[in-house]
Amino acid sequence: GRLAAFALPADEVRTALRVVEQLHHGVAACRAQVEAWRDATQKTLESMLLTYVRKGEATDALDTCIFMLGELGLEEDGEVVVSARIVSALQSICAGDVDLSNCTSRLRGHA
Repeated sequence: GRLAAFALPADEVRTALRVVEQLHHGVAACRAQVEAWRDATQKTLESMLLTYVRKGEATDALDTCIFMLGELGLEEDGEVVVSARIVSALQSICAGDVDLSNCTSRLRGHA
C-alpha cells in the first residue's frame, strides 16, 4: 500500500513499520516475506536518495525516505546495512548540496 509506495507521511511511517515488525515476530510464515520486503525497501530508499542528490533538488518524499531508512534501522531486529553511497548521499543533503526549499523543515533533522 502506501508504505511500500513511500506515500505515507513521515509521522505515519513509524506506526506502519511497527505493524510489519509485529508480523515478522508473530507469524513464522511471514518472516521470509518481511525480510525480503526490508531488503527491497532498503534498495529502493538508497536509489531514491541517490536520485535526489544527483538532481540536486528534493520534494517532501525525501523526508519520508530518510525517516523510513532511520526507522528500519531502529527496529528491534533491524539489520539495515548502510552503504557508503547512503552515507555520502546523506552527507550531501546535510551539507546543502540538495535544494530543500520544496521540503518540510524536519528533513535536515531526519538526515
